[in-house]
Amino acid sequence: MSPRGRAAAMPVGDHQRELPLAPGDLVVRHVTEDSGRTAVYDFGSLPVGAQLRREFAEIFAHRVGPEGTWRSLASSREMWLIVVLFARFVATL
Repeated sequence: MSPRGRAAAMPVGDHQRELPLAPGDLVVRHVTEDSGRTAVYDFGSLPVGAQLRREFAEIFAHRVGPEGTWRSLASSREMWLIVVLFARFVATL
């Protein structure tokens, strides 16, 4: 709502944010809320099994998506580094 109590105007057309993870893909795209900056995370490059890569990608995509809690690229970048380190650890077991 605006300071005067009126709802904001809706965008023209059928505007929706692009999904961070396309069906069947393992590349997650994090676009900031203002759509000014983008980061790309390739879960296909992780040294773990296909099922674990898919699950990592789906969970990550949910967190960076419109309903997720990771709003900034710094948040997603930090979590990506943790996922990579964890995947490397799991690969050594």
